[in-house]
Amino acid sequence: MKYIKFSFCIIMLLLFCISFSKNNMATEINTETSTQFDINNLPKYVSEDEITTFLNNSVYLGDSIVMFFYSFTQRKEVNNFCDATFLFAKSMRLNDVLQEVSRDSIHPTYMGQKRLAEDAILLCGKKNVFIYLGMCDLIYTDINTNILMYQSLIDRIKAKIPDVKIHIISLTYIVRNSGRSAFQTNDGIRLFNYNLKVMCENNNIGFIDMASPYSNQNGDMDPEYSSDSYFHIKSQYYSLWENTLRGYARQYLSTLK
Repeated sequence: MKYIKFSFCIIMLLLFCISFSKNNMATEINTETSTQFDINNLPKYVSEDEITTFLNNSVYLGDSIVMFFYSFTQRKEVNNFCDATFLFAKSMRLNDVLQEVSRDSIHPTYMGQKRLAEDAILLCGKKNVFIYLGMCDLIYTDINTNILMYQSLIDRIKAKIPDVKIHIISLTYIVRNSGRSAFQTNDGIRLFNYNLKVMCENNNIGFIDMASPYSNQNGDMDPEYSSDSYFHIKSQYYSLWENTLRGYARQYLSTLK
């Protein structure tokens, strides 16, 4: 009987030692894992006020899409872009902004006068410029030529205002089968946006995907969003534009902290 009790005690002691060893190993593993977690890589908090201030300290350059976005902001009860500057002209192309200003030229107007984009941006005194251009160019010129013109515009802005931060907004897609040339198709826009993103990476400037928020499962602009069954957007859906810009601003500002 004593031998049985002694054996039982030995077995219990061994089980305790094994259990303690396993728990200690788990503690060591968890401790080791936790030391690999770098708190400095956590996204930095960005407040809504910081985002609004950033977006207001910006210029928005573009065609009728930017023009209608401006109208959207003006109709809102709370205008988060009240101090921003909008430079636009209906049907303005990349080719237009690279031309000299003349009576018949298509250029943005600032302070009651048509101006070169880079001159208007300089006069605004803002620290950021968001650009949405290229849709109308795809009617007339191929994708590579348009990318080269975009690069020329960026170079001119940088030469005139070296400290300004440039952010490029991708084209949205168009409603299926509504394109007006072999280049202005959704496949063409996808290729244009891809090359635009590569250009931005090469120039260390920001790129905003504005195509995805408006696209359907087929990779076209969802007809529900379009005001003309082409690429223009219904007024109420410019809220997606604002939300996308705010999301981009949050991410961008977090990298500066």
